[in-house]
Amino acid sequence: VLDGWTTDSPLLNKYCNSSLPDSLTTPGPAAMVHFHSDESGNDYGFKISYTLIEGILGCGGILTGPAGSFSSPNHPDTYRENMECEWKIQLPVGERIQLTFLAFSLEDSNTCKFDFVEVRDGDNIDSPLIGRYCGSQLPPIAMSTSNNLVVKFRSDWSYTAEGFRISFQSICGGTFSDLTGTIHSPYYPRSYPTNKICIYHIALPPGKAIQLTFQDFDVEDTSYPTCSYDHVQWFLIFPHKAEFDVVPDSLPYRKILELPRIEPRTYECLGRNAWEYWSHMRWSIET
Repeated sequence: VLDGWTTDSPLLNKYCNSSLPDSLTTPGPAAMVHFHSDESGNDYGFKISYTLIEGILGCGGILTGPAGSFSSPNHPDTYRENMECEWKIQLPVGERIQLTFLAFSLEDSNTCKFDFVEVRDGDNIDSPLIGRYCGSQLPPIAMSTSNNLVVKFRSDWSYTAEGFRISFQSICGGTFSDLTGTIHSPYYPRSYPTNKICIYHIALPPGKAIQLTFQDFDVEDTSYPTCSYDHVQWFLIFPHKAEFDVVPDSLPYRKILELPRIEPRTYECLGRNAWEYWSHMRWSIET
């Protein structure tokens, strides 16, 4: 019995003799029963019935929240044989995903060809592979390059273990080196989440300067003008120079933007490195 429609699909089990096999549940909606007889003898054969069953509770799903967790079915008790579960994490465009393994125990093998967890950087199982994991060692933290991530869990028909538990969260920030670009707060233009810190490093080639244009700006303003709650900060970083100029205004090295709502405005930085630390803003970068 094969898990799929082709002869090269994974083998679920192989049967012979006169012992009545136990019931078999396939991981997915397709299966192939391959019968072979040789030239030496024959018997009465077999009769198989099949029926549709509901999916296994907790085996896969679509996750859209900014943070959460999921686990193999029945965790921390042992998972079942012949399972295939797929979780898709889908966040708003512009977000990235950090995946952390909190517990992990699967059947071990050299190439993880039996029981395994796969992490894919994209929205389907054909997306680039971040890693395939088995055994009892915690896999490393996985980071997506986009707002989609796929986690696939598969078990074969033999050995089982306690399974796994995974947490995920949306992350923002990163390093930007393109000559022009746009950066926005998490979930923009929707409300940004609470307890969020985003740090963006804009690094351009030597001889370039950075122009930041605020296109939209609206943050919590209950602490104005100190901006001790939600706020935006920006820093200038010069590897070989402590002095710098900012045009059109002369600002200190560290400046909290004190206006909760402002009209679009342009700042020019006479240097090639800038850090952006903020909560809810959108701007373009030009050189």
